Amino acid sequence: MKNVCFTIIDTIGESHLVEVKPYAYNSLMEFIVDELYEEIGDCMGRAWCGTCILRQINGRQITQLEPDEKIMLEKYPNPDKDWIRLSCQIEITPDLENTCWEIVDSRLIM
Repeated sequence: MKNVCFTIIDTIGESHLVEVKPYAYNSLMEFIVDELYEEIGDCMGRAWCGTCILRQINGRQITQLEPDEKIMLEKYPNPDKDWIRLSCQIEITPDLENTCWEIVDSRLIM
């Protein structure tokens, strides 16, 4: 299976074009923590803490929210709520191809 290419924008606005094998990590959060930014994922991917929030900047909207993710995201006021996801709930699949995601510092919106 061919690698998936997408962009992650970190909390200081730096863009990282990444290429990763689909399903190489359990979630997008695990990839981000291992390769780019360690300051997210306090609950280790259980959708409990909200520290791994991403805002999708472009690309086609991916999979629907799971109930736990929806409950967690309702706690954070955000005008872009339709484009906000928990990275711990996103699988690295070919659906991520050519998407762009910004890491949201959840401490600033709590």
